[in-house]
Amino acid sequence: MLASQSPQSSQSFSLYKGITSPRNDGVEEYPVSELIKTLIHYAGVEVCSPTFQRFPLSSYEFISAARDTRDEINSLVTKVDSSSEDDEAWNCFERYTGLIDPTEDALLKFLDIVEKESRWLSPGDDGAFASVEDYQAWISQWADNRMGLYRCLSQLVVQNKTKPSEDYINSLLRQDTKAFMQYLYRRIEVALEDMKRNGKKVPPEASNALGSFRGMIEEFGSQPFNGPTADRATGLAFFKTKKIEHARDNGYELPSTFFETVKTLIGAITDLIRDKDKDSHVFDDQFGELRDQHKKDKLPPAAVDLKIVELLRLVRGVHRPFYGRAVTLIRLFREKKHVLESKGPESEHNKVYELVKTAITESASSIRSLPSLDIPEDQKASLKNKFSSAEQRITSKLDNKSCTDWQGKIKKAQEMDENHMKRFRETAPSEHPQHMKTITVTVLRGKTKINEFDCQMNTDMRMTTFLWHIATNCMKDRDQVMKNPIFKNNSGKVIDMDLDLKDPIVGQKVTLEI
Repeated sequence: MLASQSPQSSQSFSLYKGITSPRNDGVEEYPVSELIKTLIHYAGVEVCSPTFQRFPLSSYEFISAARDTRDEINSLVTKVDSSSEDDEAWNCFERYTGLIDPTEDALLKFLDIVEKESRWLSPGDDGAFASVEDYQAWISQWADNRMGLYRCLSQLVVQNKTKPSEDYINSLLRQDTKAFMQYLYRRIEVALEDMKRNGKKVPPEASNALGSFRGMIEEFGSQPFNGPTADRATGLAFFKTKKIEHARDNGYELPSTFFETVKTLIGAITDLIRDKDKDSHVFDDQFGELRDQHKKDKLPPAAVDLKIVELLRLVRGVHRPFYGRAVTLIRLFREKKHVLESKGPESEHNKVYELVKTAITESASSIRSLPSLDIPEDQKASLKNKFSSAEQRITSKLDNKSCTDWQGKIKKAQEMDENHMKRFRETAPSEHPQHMKTITVTVLRGKTKINEFDCQMNTDMRMTTFLWHIATNCMKDRDQVMKNPIFKNNSGKVIDMDLDLKDPIVGQKVTLEI
């Protein structure tokens, strides 16, 4: 069964809240995850904009996965705080600190891609495409951003408890590409109609090429593939759109040979699609390998060390730009505890512990929230000196190789602190209004109705957003929903994924066939 048998009378859905808010309202939040929370906010605002056209579904999944990772971090911090055994506390500490760096990194990479998407070369930008090389650059950017989003998403899902299936990830990318090609198809239709109204001759071959393009889009949406063929298909669609719009805007006619050539190319790509894209196995293998990474062995049991437990609880309050250094210092102190105890009386261990505790406590109290990141330079220098004193007190008792290794780890942690903060400061979102209306949805499998419910959606969003909401919030088997979804209005007319949720869709019964 794909969906609940009990109809839901009303489901209010805000896309931004749906992908950024905690699934469990009872999860306590901590400073160590505040940068992740803020980056999720920035990313959420950007991709929930109606102008974010090219990769909405895969971006929604990415932010949702980042949200789940943030909640997992906070949950593990709570376990550290409540644990009475240092082995259990340490395992939770290792798990959540192992999540923070890659999650922040993935979010910052994602925001870089989002920024590029906000500046992508529009089909209406006449001066941007003076040569074939300009088109190739656009296609390359499309491919790079699509693959970049895949890598960002993969970087997160390998560490999540609930991992989306490979079919689902492929479906997201496929539906994103299909919706964007539908958007280009619609632009071509408008341009050809404008040319006719302006008295320009549009040869019959144009209609044939447009029909082939429509068929390629439908074929694309139903076949399980992504990769170079997707790039070629989108690039061709873009090239055709720009060429026809340029002819319309500059008042010249396109020869029938142009449309014949386009139709031939569309046929070649359609053949590749029907062969299920011979390159798709590379994509699948890479994804499988990523999901198998980051497996960690359990640490052996050890005697309870209350000092370690206390330090683990303190570090939860540390923000960047001291978080990475604080975590590295705790790891150094714990790993080299036996060295401190063997190099002198127990008081040496206690003295170093106090140095470590002071550095972490004062760094936590210096920055209480992200808006207060810019502390005075003298205070920052004082904190750095406290970290250096604690680090040097330990490394001075190590052999040369171990000392060099740990100095490298400390330097790397400092660089990551500074790098993440630099990238964070360069990131800023834009706010967008919400226009909520109610839509009634009937879900069919074949000719059988399996669910019916009402949804409140922002009508400035596209059908891809609507599909995301239904798949993630209303259906049990979201993989099945994404395989080849088709929306239809009351008249049975297919509603393309690139359309906005505006009249006549809103207020009518919309059918989703899966």
